Amino acid sequence: MPPRIPAFQCLRAQSANPSSVTRSFSSTPCQHASTVAQRKRHRDPWAIAQAKAKKAANLSRQEVLKKERASSLGDPIRGTTTPFVRSFDTALAPEPSPDTPSAHARTDQSPSEDAPGAKTDRDEHLNFYLTKDELTRGIGRSQWLSSPLPSEEPEQSAQGAAANAQRSEDSALDGGIRSLFEGGGTAQSPDWVKGQSMLDDYTTNTTPEERRKKQEQEHENAQEALRRISSLSLGSSKDRLRLNKQRCVDVFGRHNTDLTLPQKPRSLDSTGNEEEKEIRAGPDTGSSEVQIAILTAKIRSLADFLETRGTTDKVNKRNLRLLVHRRAKLLKYLRKKERGGPRWQNLVETLGLTDGTWKGEISL
Repeated sequence: MPPRIPAFQCLRAQSANPSSVTRSFSSTPCQHASTVAQRKRHRDPWAIAQAKAKKAANLSRQEVLKKERASSLGDPIRGTTTPFVRSFDTALAPEPSPDTPSAHARTDQSPSEDAPGAKTDRDEHLNFYLTKDELTRGIGRSQWLSSPLPSEEPEQSAQGAAANAQRSEDSALDGGIRSLFEGGGTAQSPDWVKGQSMLDDYTTNTTPEERRKKQEQEHENAQEALRRISSLSLGSSKDRLRLNKQRCVDVFGRHNTDLTLPQKPRSLDSTGNEEEKEIRAGPDTGSSEVQIAILTAKIRSLADFLETRGTTDKVNKRNLRLLVHRRAKLLKYLRKKERGGPRWQNLVETLGLTDGTWKGEISL
């Protein structure tokens, strides 16, 4: 029988460490095991149940905190509804009430509860670029032009009867002159005879008191017609937006707020040698707060449309998203520039803008 000679082992380096078949002896107790599997294998069931209960309580608390943070941030589109924001629906100035003494008081009521109606006239702005003063002056001038002078009114007496008899006698003398104008009736050749006869009938068949009453009645009818025509209740959404822009310029424009609001707090790096501001010329229409107010009016109008009639309007949904992000960008810039000063506080309180309208990522 040939002898057993062991084969030569390969001198090449092995790729993997040789594993021992038998488990190595360890004097370490179970609670000090090094691997995760060993620790899970020897854990107490009571400790496992306690850990699961703590995890469930932690997750439930996180959900509650998440809801509280979301509610504190507010709606990124509408924010908090204020009387000034509700007035965008009618383009009329808000009316202070005992519950809301000023336009800066916040309220959570719906816009339809105490929003001013379209028939109320508390604002100087009217439709067709008119104001109340201009309309009043125009009506007064029209009344002055249409009312005859007291000296020109004929008297209803014996002198008036004699004048009528004399006029009938002179009609034959005026026949040749009147024949030149008969057959006209156009702007180039008006019918003077017919107009004169109508004027005579109006002045001779009525008394001065009757003519005065009739003129007052016609003036009242014309005044009511002009008031209804120029009212905002008959205006379109474009007219309301134009007036809302003008109101935003008047309320938040720095040509008005510089006279009432204090200056922003100074920076820590300021040396006190800052240059004085130049005197503003004309109304302020381009500052950040004015643009934010105008964007808020547009956002409210577009959001109301999408909730009622534009549920499938994808283009305006994108436009709403762009307007909201543009407003958030301006709000971040204004807060950084004003350092959270009085101008920022006035804007946020008047428009009801919460942290959700500018802070963090806005997802619609």
